[in-house]
Amino acid sequence: MQIVQVSEVINETNNIKTIKFKLPVESKPGQFIMVWIPGIDEIPMSLSYSDGITVDNVGEATQAIHALEIGSQIGIKGPYGNGFDLSENNFLLVGGGTGIAALAQAAEKLSQSGKNLRIAIGARTASDLLFQERMKAFGEVHVATDDGSSGHHGFVTQVVEKLIAEKKPDMILACGPEPMMVAVVGLAGDISIQCSLERYMKCGFGICGSCQCGKYTVCKDGPVFSGQQLAEIEDFGKWKRDAAGKPVWF
Repeated sequence: MQIVQVSEVINETNNIKTIKFKLPVESKPGQFIMVWIPGIDEIPMSLSYSDGITVDNVGEATQAIHALEIGSQIGIKGPYGNGFDLSENNFLLVGGGTGIAALAQAAEKLSQSGKNLRIAIGARTASDLLFQERMKAFGEVHVATDDGSSGHHGFVTQVVEKLIAEKKPDMILACGPEPMMVAVVGLAGDISIQCSLERYMKCGFGICGSCQCGKYTVCKDGPVFSGQQLAEIEDFGKWKRDAAGKPVWF
């Protein structure tokens, strides 16, 4: 456990904030950390920056993170997980909701490496769109909103289908609601794909088993899984476990 001090707080949307701090260890795009909020809880968070996390206010722990100010202290462990394989040349990144946060570091790294990059971002409405302007610095951005308030009126998967038809990428990276990722895997066909999964975690390094997903643990074997691995996970896109270990259907 490392105790770090909050150095910056950024309001991304009405309900999403980025919290920055000095991460003692270098991270790989796609990895996550365990964040300890004293007296509240310890939760896994994807690294949206090399020195920060981006948090949707959805519960007690995230509400406490949203209340942090510059100078506040939190505990972190990690980074953990395998991260993304960025060895191909032509990429399509698909982020649904806050899922784009888990892809942001990968987009930045790909851009710095001179790779070809298209990015599809989906949200319920324009006010929920995350990192749209940030992503424009890294590649060609396409937006979809459920209500049509920005970009394509409909699902981001409809945008993905169009982008694949126009030009097949070498690799697809996806993160978002699991039903969305299931649809993207289906659209990918024979295109290589990696998806970042989210599960309830207690330890973060494969001991407690709370993030069991098929024969894998998301914290140790993931959070990034290949299309071949996802085909072996019977609960992918169907259900996950809650804090008590009970199945919760998507």
